[in-house]
Amino acid sequence: MVALGGVVAGLGLISGWPYWRHHPIAATITLCCCLTLVTSGLLLRTDQRTRACGAMLIGAGVAWSLNWLSSWNAGPLPLIGQFARAFTFLVLGTGILLYIDSRLRDWPDRLWCAAAVVVLIGGQVALAGTSQPDWLGYRANVTWPGIIADAARFHRVLVVVIGGYLVLAVSYDAVLWRRIRRLSRRQRAHTLPALVAVGACAAAELGPTLTDLNTSLRVYTIQGAVIITVPMTLLWAGLRLRWAELLVGARLAHLTDPPSAERVRAALATVLDDPGLRLHFWLPDRGGYVDSQGQPVANRQDPGDRWYVPVVGATDPQTVVEVSGALRNQPRLVENAVAAATVALEHAQLQVELKARLGQVQVTHARIIEADVVARSRIERNLHDGAQQRLVALAMTLGAIEAASHDPAVRQSIARCRRDVSAALQELRELARGIHPAELTQGGLRPALETAAERLGLRIALDVPDHRFPAAAESTVYVAICDGLADAVRRSGARAARISIAHRSGTLTAEVRIDADAGRPATTPGPAGTATDRVQALGGDITITHDGAETTMKVVLPCAWPSPKTAA
Repeated sequence: MVALGGVVAGLGLISGWPYWRHHPIAATITLCCCLTLVTSGLLLRTDQRTRACGAMLIGAGVAWSLNWLSSWNAGPLPLIGQFARAFTFLVLGTGILLYIDSRLRDWPDRLWCAAAVVVLIGGQVALAGTSQPDWLGYRANVTWPGIIADAARFHRVLVVVIGGYLVLAVSYDAVLWRRIRRLSRRQRAHTLPALVAVGACAAAELGPTLTDLNTSLRVYTIQGAVIITVPMTLLWAGLRLRWAELLVGARLAHLTDPPSAERVRAALATVLDDPGLRLHFWLPDRGGYVDSQGQPVANRQDPGDRWYVPVVGATDPQTVVEVSGALRNQPRLVENAVAAATVALEHAQLQVELKARLGQVQVTHARIIEADVVARSRIERNLHDGAQQRLVALAMTLGAIEAASHDPAVRQSIARCRRDVSAALQELRELARGIHPAELTQGGLRPALETAAERLGLRIALDVPDHRFPAAAESTVYVAICDGLADAVRRSGARAARISIAHRSGTLTAEVRIDADAGRPATTPGPAGTATDRVQALGGDITITHDGAETTMKVVLPCAWPSPKTAA
């Protein structure tokens, strides 16, 4: 590798010796340029993805060394130098395109390369055929075609060639931008400096027809200094990518400790520089894929802008990592990252399955509670419409019999039966209210809470919307508040409470502020375990805080937007 670079540098030293003897700095710059181009090309050829680009850089290094044959200003050497310089920019520009993508896939890329051959090589042919060597600063006796040399024709060709260079440079930027959009963010950041250098080279190439040889050679030196940045930048970008591939395992191990689905996704997105990265976990129970949040994802074919990478493991179907399609140009980096994250992904798969099953359990609990609310309401309605009505009718019948009877003993027995029936009716009403209060079914939370507070002997201030909420949510909040109030009355002798209920962003929040009796020690009340279980089964939570004589109980419950229907 170094030997070939030395041979090319030596060729450059021989090619430009007449000029190097008096300009050692220019010689150093040119030799470094040739050596860098060839060495970088050889290094890039070691990777399958950049092999074509490496070959182009080697060709550019050889051609740039031959460019300096013009300094001899004798025989055919100036003509060879002119074409070598044009060939340098041709292969260098093509090499950059091949670095971005290892093949010229689309017609704009191929069209630009064809146009570059016409403008760069064809332009030199036209200039050499319509000029004399001294018009370009060479000796008049050098070997030069000059087949149709004519000053006016030469200047017209010169204008056309320079215009071709401008069009070529602008179109090259368009082709580069089109190809850059396919790159990943990491590749784009690494490649842009090299593209800036290529743009500078293209700008410097606009001075190929200076009529003074020494001035032209100084321009060549400046161009060589700019060209050095191209292979160095490409090589630096390649080394950074290789370094990232080597360190990806260590970075993932650090970023995924402890492993979780979202943590693994974020770690892979960081090391691959792809914010849109997603993980697809297979759930056998559902027969489909879910993402790191447990949300279902559709089974899709590989589109061009996305790449689905299966994770090799024991599961079948496999976990899939969805990345940007631009990362297809970095398969080794993606493969190393996925391989390093395999164990973490297996842990994440188990966590997602557990989370999904827990979600199914919560959904089942919610359905059971909803069914329980419906069943309680039906039982309460049956008791009210059935047993209570019969007892009321029986009490009325007994009253009529008592009024019609003249026997004191019979009247006394009937009165005793009426008292027993009334007591049974009251107990039945209390039972029905405990199962599901009729006020809650008919009017909602406000009348039901007013009745409950009156029964407990509490003064309450209510801030409750007139909206009706789903039956399960209303019943759960009602039970939790009633249990908390009853516990406060029993433990702290509470006599007053403020209740506020609000619905925001899909969450039903009930806040109960209870004032304890000043003559009794305040304790923190709380709802019964059954009420707490019902709240948690619906995905909610209960928190209780104690501040002096005031205790606050807060019930937070997920709840769909309430119906505008108000109590009848």
